[in-house]
Amino acid sequence: MAALNPYNEKYPVYPGEFIPRFTMDDIAGEMNRERKVPIPEPRVNVTELTECFKIEVEVPGVNRDDFYISADKNFLSVIVFHEGYPETEPGNFQLHEFDCHCSYRHILLPENADAGFGVAEYQAGVLYIYVPKTDHPLKQVSARIVVY
Repeated sequence: MAALNPYNEKYPVYPGEFIPRFTMDDIAGEMNRERKVPIPEPRVNVTELTECFKIEVEVPGVNRDDFYISADKNFLSVIVFHEGYPETEPGNFQLHEFDCHCSYRHILLPENADAGFGVAEYQAGVLYIYVPKTDHPLKQVSARIVVY
């Protein structure tokens, strides 16, 4: 993994600075790695509340630093890059589903969602993302969401 510059101004977050543990090159390399089973997609619930949309993503066994969440227009991308899985030994598996270091899910948001002000938290194996509603549909939203 490439060394990260702690003074990088590319990902400013108030108060302080968000320094991702991995780069998009790390994610792309893992997603393009040849594997016998497809990359799993985490299961998702999307609920419309009075003031926002609540998105729940089921991802047990990871840390909050393992997430890369971005919004582009009305698509929310949740990428989980987990380096903790040990390499599996070749064997005669009856079922083999979880040696993947990376999984992702793209979620289509309604037009009245303002992902630029989304917040996220990770608790007990579930990632909660809250995206506020807006009265004015946004044309070009591009944002990163930090997990707390």
